[in-house]
Amino acid sequence: MRKNYSFLNPTCEVKSCPRFGTRMEKVYKYSQTLKGGPSDLTIHVFGCRPRKRRSVGRGPLPGRHYAYRTANGSSASCLGPGQYKGTDIVTGEPFETVLTRKRGSRLMPGGQSCPQCGGQGRLQGPQLSERLGESFWRLRCQRGHTNYYWKRNGELKSLPPEALKKLHSRTVYSTRCDCPTCPSFDVAMSPQKKRHYQEGGGAIYILHCYCRGGHKKHLVLPKGYLATQVAWGIYEWTDKAGQKHRTLPRRRRADGTSPTWRPIGWDEWPPENRMIGILLIENPDLTNRQLGHMCDDVSRLKCPFPGHSWEEAFTRPGSGANWIAKLRKAVKRPAPQSRRL
Repeated sequence: MRKNYSFLNPTCEVKSCPRFGTRMEKVYKYSQTLKGGPSDLTIHVFGCRPRKRRSVGRGPLPGRHYAYRTANGSSASCLGPGQYKGTDIVTGEPFETVLTRKRGSRLMPGGQSCPQCGGQGRLQGPQLSERLGESFWRLRCQRGHTNYYWKRNGELKSLPPEALKKLHSRTVYSTRCDCPTCPSFDVAMSPQKKRHYQEGGGAIYILHCYCRGGHKKHLVLPKGYLATQVAWGIYEWTDKAGQKHRTLPRRRRADGTSPTWRPIGWDEWPPENRMIGILLIENPDLTNRQLGHMCDDVSRLKCPFPGHSWEEAFTRPGSGANWIAKLRKAVKRPAPQSRRL
């Protein structure tokens, strides 16, 4: 930053700082209004950034600290945002600046102070929140506390705990049970996301939530619109603009769901492959052990794998286990997840 003052930069006066006694760097320049007068006072802000210590065990380092000087080099202390106080080194008279009201919405409502520490702060807003569905204001005081407000009856009032929890939630929608008489009231429901297709075209995801009390909630992602189930796989909802939407019924897969279905090239399969494939298609819940036991009972079906036992070949690692895995994949009948054998 270009130097536009005649005095030297102040030195760091914090003894615990690694840069103690070195010159500080200029970071800001403010023009503040003097208390009791129309003239302005220029405040130069100098900051000291401590260097990082490579050694450990010497205690914590202080944060960045600042020094304040006027145009003639007089020292000043910061009382708050826009408020500085000190003594002029030329005239010997004290001076003090006040925070000017440039924007009414930037000051604390009604002259109030921070409810946590009592200090003044900057009010930012209004800001529209999709989670709340309305605008809110954020107050940050000089000590780092943050408070939230919304407008009620023409006045800014603090957000209640319920609205504050909704404001800080990660999602716009809520997956908790909202039935007061349910034993699982205000408890997170079990979510399950599924893809659906709209009547106008295009895919959309719906989050189906279920609670232990038997209640259901269908939320259209990503906005979280509440949908109503009209029929099996058909849901209706209304968006923020008032437009109604509807999904098409979900189609069940035709491949591998019917007992009469056969894969492509079925007539060219070997006899043992077709016989075991029919067993898997007609009994989709069969495990490898149960399938091997059924094949061993059929005397005319000889096992070509070592051991001459279908059950042993299907349940032990080897060529038999690899063969039945490929056959299951071809007939779309995977082994049960809970018990592979």
